[in-house]
Amino acid sequence: MSNIVTLRSPLAPDEVAARLKDQVSSAWALFNLRPMVGWVRERSMRVRRTIFLRNAFQTNLSAEWEADGSGALIRCRYGLFPHVITYVAVFLLGAAGFAWYPLMAMLNGTPAPDGASFLFGTAGFLVFGAVLAMVCLWLARDDRRILTELVARSVEAEVIDR
Repeated sequence: MSNIVTLRSPLAPDEVAARLKDQVSSAWALFNLRPMVGWVRERSMRVRRTIFLRNAFQTNLSAEWEADGSGALIRCRYGLFPHVITYVAVFLLGAAGFAWYPLMAMLNGTPAPDGASFLFGTAGFLVFGAVLAMVCLWLARDDRRILTELVARSVEAEVIDR
């Protein structure tokens, strides 16, 4: 499945931007009552689906549009929020920190803590993180389809390329 979907709208690019702005709440809003959260600019946007809680592994939609004859051509790209990689790196560094401590204690000649508890603690930390990521990805399994439908409905567009 391609990461890019192209939509064609009969509306002018300015009207596309205006209609999409009506469907998007700011990420800083206290109550997000619109179907999408993010930002919309003159010719681009980055949004995610509005849900009750935050999910770092939600699918994000980045789109750009341009004039195409009497309407607009909208190119949508899907992916994770850019800072998820940072989140995962910090999580893995935390797990490495659990494993690093007993190793450094042994190298310094100080009494090392019980190795089994640190091994199980590190393994448990990694398993918890993997399970949490899998659950979050499962919860976001339909986000791509839902976001495409929301954008298409908002700007009266049809999908021309998946």
